Amino acid sequence: MAQDCENALTALLDEIPRKRMLDLISRRGVGLIDWEKVVPLKDGDIAQLTTLPQPEEAEIAEFMKKVAVVKLNGGLGTTMGLTGPKSTIVIKEKKNFLELTFEQIRHVNNLFHCSVPLVLMNSFNTEAETKKFVSKATDLNIICFNQNQFPRLNRETLMPIAKSRDDPASCWYPPGHGDLYDSLLASGTLDLFAKTGIEYIFVSNIDNLGATIEPKILNRLFKQGNDVLIELTPKTPTDIKGGTVIRYPTEKGELGYKLLEIAQVPAPYVGEFKSVRKFSVFNTNNIWIKVSFLREALETGRLQLDVISNPKTVNDIPVLQLETACGAIVSCSTKVDVVSVPRIRFIPTKTCSDLILIMSNYYECAGGSLYVNPKRNFSTFPVMSLGPCFSKIKDLAQRCPSPPDLVEMESLTTVGDVTFGADVVIKGNVVIVAQESQKIVIPPKAVLDNVTVTGSLQIIPRN
Repeated sequence: MAQDCENALTALLDEIPRKRMLDLISRRGVGLIDWEKVVPLKDGDIAQLTTLPQPEEAEIAEFMKKVAVVKLNGGLGTTMGLTGPKSTIVIKEKKNFLELTFEQIRHVNNLFHCSVPLVLMNSFNTEAETKKFVSKATDLNIICFNQNQFPRLNRETLMPIAKSRDDPASCWYPPGHGDLYDSLLASGTLDLFAKTGIEYIFVSNIDNLGATIEPKILNRLFKQGNDVLIELTPKTPTDIKGGTVIRYPTEKGELGYKLLEIAQVPAPYVGEFKSVRKFSVFNTNNIWIKVSFLREALETGRLQLDVISNPKTVNDIPVLQLETACGAIVSCSTKVDVVSVPRIRFIPTKTCSDLILIMSNYYECAGGSLYVNPKRNFSTFPVMSLGPCFSKIKDLAQRCPSPPDLVEMESLTTVGDVTFGADVVIKGNVVIVAQESQKIVIPPKAVLDNVTVTGSLQIIPRN
């Protein structure tokens, strides 16, 4: 069977991608960890961004000549009902994630009189749409390349369900953002970094507009010379499934760093993994990597990332996607730094609830970067749970055509058939419950202040 699989992959893939996928297949069972060996991070393991020294402007300008920004741009917004790249969703100032990222790079370039390269790792799903926006940003140094394209495997036989390169896109998948490293090398981008004096890359998700170049971190990197620095941030109730970094024994028996994802946790310990008390911080996927280390790790085979098995069903066929996470690189070096950063450096967009918050006045925008509206007078992060009726963007457009005022919101929960009018204000903790066969329409300019709305509760309009 192994030989049959190799023959099938040979017919589908070029030499390097074929070897890469065969390697993933051979290591497909390494996902689960030994829970008894897990050591949560201690305070001494984590530096605090807020206490790091601020470098002089002249130093920052020098650092900027030696750093490139890498954005992971391979994802589709399928969980929100999209068929195109998530990065093309319009969210602020009539601009999408790509356009706001361009604004961030322009801001840095103007401020420090530099030309920071912006590197976009696309997938076969996002390449075409992305290039339309890149072609308009002629003032920026933008580098694009595609990550690998692997065939989905039949879960029982481990044979690819694709028979040729011409088979539908549903037969293929991009193998996770851990594929970044091989793709940087194969695309020649690592060679380009060496030629242009780039010493560190800053990797983050394209939909995280909080992931901007941080001078304090650059200063720490260049002063300490670490291979990898990963940003973590304190957990909130909405982050309990997020991956984290732990200490875990290496093959030599020493305690090293390790990225721990929920898919790697044995079932009896999933509740413990979600505990804020045991694991108080989680991975933002903002990662800083030394270019010379990355090349050496790739060329020597030291870059061995844990494999995540991702079972799915495609066209009624049970399939398997073998993926890796870029944060797993923390296991590949002994010179790793972990920094706890404020929540503003992690602004995810996984659900329509996330999207409403970003589109609302909770965040304001300057230079392509988001910041919390200064009118908000408390520091807690708002929690939103909008239920299945708001799971798709088309539903969001119908049920909430304009984002509510959320500056003073602490939490918002909706259940059932709920619709918001324009200019609604949400304050404090608000729950809206439409019972089965009922419908609740919050009228325009309504103010909901620490209330539970059911049935025909009267809403007082704002003056």
